[in-house]
Amino acid sequence: MFDRDGLVLPLGAHASTFLWQRALLSIGDYLQPSSFGNRSFGTNAATDSDSWKRLLRAGNDDASPRRRQHLKTLWDRLDASKTIAVQLEHLITKATNLEPWRAVLVNSPEVMDYCKQQKIRVVSDSPHKIYLLRGAKMSGDYAELFSYALHEKLLDIEAELTPFTLQSYQVAWRQLFEPHVSLKLDCLNGHLEFAIEMADGKFMISVKREALDPVPEIAALLRTMAFIDSQKGDDLELSCSRESILVVLEELANRLNLLLKAKN
Repeated sequence: MFDRDGLVLPLGAHASTFLWQRALLSIGDYLQPSSFGNRSFGTNAATDSDSWKRLLRAGNDDASPRRRQHLKTLWDRLDASKTIAVQLEHLITKATNLEPWRAVLVNSPEVMDYCKQQKIRVVSDSPHKIYLLRGAKMSGDYAELFSYALHEKLLDIEAELTPFTLQSYQVAWRQLFEPHVSLKLDCLNGHLEFAIEMADGKFMISVKREALDPVPEIAALLRTMAFIDSQKGDDLELSCSRESILVVLEELANRLNLLLKAKN
């Protein structure tokens, strides 16, 4: 697993699969504290505060013994005489009863791959807010864990989202706005953007009320689906659980498709 330079990829595995990290997370929260209040999947540079070498030697906080125990548990479950990559994939596939944030990371290597410096930021006063950092600071690009994972899922079922067109994931920077999924809906009077972001542990689907003025029939349809006015009154919005978001989007797409076909 380790050599003098740090973490070693399992034979035959690609770096973007993050097999060691995901398998470790399937066992427990091993993430190390890092600079700027971040948490880290682990880095190879020995001088980094979140390096694997520091974790193995002593760690940098009181929780380090618990993290090393997760490592030991993982090693105890592996058979060195068999293919390590296959065993890690099996552990990942069979993982159950994980906290939601760990489940996303364990099952979504593309989410980890966004974090080029292996860093995430957990907002201390809002545990449902977990940001994926492209670099080390939130002054650079960052995504939100659950909405980014949703975007990656939607890429696989894009054809089922008609009449929506899935846009590029909307990363944020300098905390100017919330990162979000963007769905574009073309209609006779132009287009609408439906934004999907995390709010208080749920997904919030929203669309600008001003943009709905030329298409009152779409606004009326949204209200039949329990969209309500936002607190500021600028948007129509619908809150739904992480578990139900795909079903809600499928119903929304189907009903809008029928409405637009009827108008044409």
